[in-house]
Amino acid sequence: MKITNIEQQGNVFILTKSPSLFKRVFGVKAKKEKFKDTGHVYERFPHIKAYINEEGETLRCIDPEVKAIENFRTKKEYWN
Repeated sequence: MKITNIEQQGNVFILTKSPSLFKRVFGVKAKKEKFKDTGHVYERFPHIKAYINEEGETLRCIDPEVKAIENFRTKKEYWN
């Protein structure tokens, strides 16, 4: 699924994931997932923040969700 929209509410990021056209034909719908900024950073990558999902699992720094949130956060920080 492709991340199509990111919204920020405090330290919570809401990602909207949309399925491909092929999956939509078979009834897969877009879904929203929430991720929370823990305030910590990764030991080997001090510029990347750590996030947890709604189940309380910490995301890995190579997950596409983390990359999308970091791109959104840094773009917002430097261009606004």
